[in-house]
Amino acid sequence: MEQELKEQKARRQFKAQPCKTIYEEPFIAERTCKPLTDASNCLELETEKRAKERKTFEEYLRVKEAKNEEIIRLREERRLEEERQEIENIRKATVHKAQPIRRYKEVNFTGSDIPLTNPKSPNFTKKGKQQPDL
Repeated sequence: MEQELKEQKARRQFKAQPCKTIYEEPFIAERTCKPLTDASNCLELETEKRAKERKTFEEYLRVKEAKNEEIIRLREERRLEEERQEIENIRKATVHKAQPIRRYKEVNFTGSDIPLTNPKSPNFTKKGKQQPDL
């Protein structure tokens, strides 16, 4: 346990390394033979890309909305035409058409041999009192 504590203490102690860069030659960049690249044609910003996508999306929405408006307009025209046709049919149906006078067989009434009935008043009664027949 004591040995572990000593190892941990030794690991925690800071010891600086010698500076080697002082004695080395400084870095000097070499010139290349390659021509310089034009950054304007290879650089595409995310905002430009997003703007193009948004433009195509807005065009898609505009076309879709135009189609929907056309469909709504055609449905409305069809509905108005059906209403006009229905009104025309109702007017044709409600026009009075004269019916010819129908000719039926003539009915001949013949007298009957049965005598007519004599009227008789109904026999209503009240409690305790009876009314005589008239």
